[in-house]
Amino acid sequence: MITTILSALAAALAYFGLRLAAVDSCKLLAETYPNSTHLPHHPSYLALNIYWANNTFHRPHCIFTPPTSSSAAYGLHALAKHNTPFAIRSGGHSMNPGFSSTSSGVLVSLKHLDQISHDIPAGTVTIGAGNTWGRVYRHLSPFGLTVAGGRGSSVGVGGYSLGGGFSFFLHERGLSCDEIVAYTVATAKGEVLTVTEDGEHGELWRSLKGSGAPFVVVLSFTYKLIKLEDASGIVWGGSITSSEASVTLVLNSVAEFAAGEGVQDTKTHVLTVVIHMLDAAQTSITTMITNYVFYPSPLSSTPVALHPLVDAHNTHLLHSTVGNRSIESITDEIVAQGSGYRQFMVQWTVLNPTPEVVQEMEKITKEVAEIVFTVPEFVIVLTLVPIGLSAVSAGKRNILGLEEGRRYLSVSWNLMLGKEEDDEVVYSAIRSGKQKAEVYLKSNNHWAEWTYMNYAWAEQDPIGSYGGENMELLRRVAGGYDPDGVWEKLVKGGFKVPKA
Repeated sequence: MITTILSALAAALAYFGLRLAAVDSCKLLAETYPNSTHLPHHPSYLALNIYWANNTFHRPHCIFTPPTSSSAAYGLHALAKHNTPFAIRSGGHSMNPGFSSTSSGVLVSLKHLDQISHDIPAGTVTIGAGNTWGRVYRHLSPFGLTVAGGRGSSVGVGGYSLGGGFSFFLHERGLSCDEIVAYTVATAKGEVLTVTEDGEHGELWRSLKGSGAPFVVVLSFTYKLIKLEDASGIVWGGSITSSEASVTLVLNSVAEFAAGEGVQDTKTHVLTVVIHMLDAAQTSITTMITNYVFYPSPLSSTPVALHPLVDAHNTHLLHSTVGNRSIESITDEIVAQGSGYRQFMVQWTVLNPTPEVVQEMEKITKEVAEIVFTVPEFVIVLTLVPIGLSAVSAGKRNILGLEEGRRYLSVSWNLMLGKEEDDEVVYSAIRSGKQKAEVYLKSNNHWAEWTYMNYAWAEQDPIGSYGGENMELLRRVAGGYDPDGVWEKLVKGGFKVPKA
């Protein structure tokens, strides 16, 4: 009894100690950077404290928006020195509570680190971590340029780039992290470092390619520029949506694209979403399937590799926006879904996908939809992203652990709902459905032990799926750049490097 009381007292004292540390740090930041420190009840605080997914909403003691690399490094050092919990936010698109939000400390928003500077002779563009991809594309498109960035315009550059990144150029150029040649980072000691492959921080450079950076704050990314064939930045792409009657045909064509000839046309890209949701009367489930397609130049007709997919949709076509248009307009369309809901996402990976396997993933998704049928406003989206051979071979310098010579298909669920009281029903459905998919895939030799960080649920361990050698590298880098364990002790959210 006494032990229990003492433990509870110690926990309470620790909690209040952290709260006091946060109050003191906010005061220090406000004195040093008054225009960049936003306190509760101020209009600027309320404007900044908004979130993509409602379930990630928190109330930080203050929000710090550093305008420069040096101010970011100062703030990070001050938080570490004063033992203050903190969270880092780029675009705030995470669906995991606490990953880019906090109620126990300070939110460091990189929103004002929004510079974009391209260098045509060098073939690079330096992008501040506070940017969103829509802003980047709008900067580059008038020059006939782009980068291998996110497919949703409101997605933040920072978290996306550090988790790997599936772009429209996935099959041609690898994951987005493979296109990054340099980083600017801040350490908990207050240092600002330039990180390149050939410099003194070479191991850190590689470690930033897929780890989420659980040991430094990345302030900017230098990407390789991509010169588009059209000088005004016009490409071919958009969405094709058809009814439930075409789902089987479309999924078969997606599987064949992923497993066969399709991804050998490395300029093409296909993103598939199957949406299950309550109808307008909230009495039954309605289903539709959408493919977002892409080709990096204007076209007068559909690429040959995408003919089977488009033909499958045309059997019961509802809507198409495909045509010659700007990349930013396509990303605006993709991101026009989901904001304002409570959201949860979970991901797994299929090895050597076949039509039968893809159909089974959809069957299990339907079963989950039936479980959560009673949840008001629910939506479940099955998302499929083929990861072809060329994408894996292009990524030799990242730490993701994908094996060359293998075909992968990323499978994920995004579940949306309206009320917190229904969370546990959804959690249970996610767990049971994913377990069923895993058992099926393992029994049929289609399970890949790899988790894509950007789509992973907080209960998953993406870094643990990268392989022993890569985890050893990350442990070594964490020990060198965060020797005091700041990210373990003070950053409550985010995926961590597993202990040895």
